[in-house]
Amino acid sequence: MKMKRLVATMVCASGAAMLMGAPAAQADSTILASMWDRGKSMGFTLSRASASAGKITFQVTNDSASITHELLVSPVKNFMNFGYKPDAAEARVDEGSMNIIEETHGMKPGTYKSITVDLKPGKYIIVCNKPGHFSDGMFLPFVVY
Repeated sequence: MKMKRLVATMVCASGAAMLMGAPAAQADSTILASMWDRGKSMGFTLSRASASAGKITFQVTNDSASITHELLVSPVKNFMNFGYKPDAAEARVDEGSMNIIEETHGMKPGTYKSITVDLKPGKYIIVCNKPGHFSDGMFLPFVVY
């Protein structure tokens, strides 16, 4: 009888943790990221432009009314020249010229996704690489210290 109670208690405890949304991997920092477009402009809003090195979770929301966006995390040497090659035929950056650490892939309007990356100190760029979005200014610098 005691064994049945122990098993029932363990099942209840694990179920409660799942209901509370216990994360699979604990992040050191959490960044809220909003992808948006307003008229002819589009961009990102981040809750912070920097974080300490370690596991960083980006909680990404596509706040656009009608446009699919994506969030890519890529290291850069400097913020004035990312070193990316254009893909003129696709009106975006050639992803082969980027070192993409993680990405959300295409997110439809009103959707949410969380990605966790383990970042070392350095400079990174947050990019939407859907056709035309990068050239329209949909990128932000992000610093890890």
